[in-house]
Amino acid sequence: MLDNVVGASLMPRKRRENRLYFVFILIFVLIATENIVGAFLFKYISVGLGGFVPYLKYVIFSFMATYTISQLIVGRMVSVRTDIYAGAYFSIVLILNLVAIVNRVEVGSYFYLYLAPILIYFSGRLYSKVGFDVMLGRLKVGTIFVIVFGLAELFFFHEGFWKDFLAYGEYISQAKGFSETVLDGLPGNFYFSPYDLKIKRLVSTYGDPLAFGYFGFIVFCVFYFKSEKDIKFLFLLVVAVALTLTRASIIAILIALMINKTSRKYGFILTLLVGVTVTYLLSGALLSEHITNDSSALGHMESLVGFGGLLEYQHLFLGSLGAKQFYYFEPGIPNILINYGLMPLILFFLFCGSIYVKLLKSYRGVSFAMASGLFTLMIFSQSFLSTTSSWLAWFFAGMLVARTDKKLS
Repeated sequence: MLDNVVGASLMPRKRRENRLYFVFILIFVLIATENIVGAFLFKYISVGLGGFVPYLKYVIFSFMATYTISQLIVGRMVSVRTDIYAGAYFSIVLILNLVAIVNRVEVGSYFYLYLAPILIYFSGRLYSKVGFDVMLGRLKVGTIFVIVFGLAELFFFHEGFWKDFLAYGEYISQAKGFSETVLDGLPGNFYFSPYDLKIKRLVSTYGDPLAFGYFGFIVFCVFYFKSEKDIKFLFLLVVAVALTLTRASIIAILIALMINKTSRKYGFILTLLVGVTVTYLLSGALLSEHITNDSSALGHMESLVGFGGLLEYQHLFLGSLGAKQFYYFEPGIPNILINYGLMPLILFFLFCGSIYVKLLKSYRGVSFAMASGLFTLMIFSQSFLSTTSSWLAWFFAGMLVARTDKKLS
């Protein structure tokens, strides 16, 4: 009798878990393949439909985050300090953008990317009671598929697939507005071109070596810091990340290993200092004549080095709203300052720092605490804030922060 009652009570929870697993897989597939699906729809079915695909993930995350916040408001979920920092940052950035729109001030390009980490974090909070090992199992299978596809397209059908079958350059320039980055029908970052060489980079289903490189770094952190390591999977992952020739990801992996061996407690501060130092030491070399204009390093470094010359005192209070001009830099931590002011920048650091501290106390926290701390490398590469690159980090951060609170219902 008792067994029947217990079994009946577990059924709704099991159905809920299965739905959450399905949503996680859906998000993974959607983000990992959005450029392939978008380009295919753009070329063969509908221009508008293809252009909408990259924004579909924001719709899903917005619904999930709204539900989480409603649960926090009614008291069904217990709020933590990280939520307060996240909510305050999100509110200020959103209000500044709305005020700019009302006053017909042109808002910055990709302003929604500055809001996305918070939406994704709150989405991950819904997964507090879902089996973490099951989640990692699904993530591992999906990542292996992405790697295998990437190796196949790199060595067997690189240009034919992207350039001829999908007309990817046309999709990138017309639907996503990146016309200046398209060279000979393909995005310029498909190739690494130092010293007039032209080296193909692994882009996989993402259609972007940086997106997969950063995603691979996050997956590496999650799996490497587990107590039981799958060496074969980690080796395959590192090889794939190396073939993207994404320098920031390779450096980030090395720093993650260094911090794990030295100081986990102060890892967040250490990575912040290392990120700033590495950036400015390398900026001169990366902007030299040896790196051609199709290198993505130029865009990241120029936006980082160039924003300082535009910074004025009014930016500290109202961001670019005070100067009546938002800047079209690639989204990154330094550009939070110039576009939204000092307070949002402080709140964002508190948000990231509180994640790091919170996860250090979790029985599974060390693995992702490293990834959270290393997100200070957004200073090194502005694309690190891109949702396609970083969604898994913010998602797992929300999930694991929620799991550290035993009072969470």
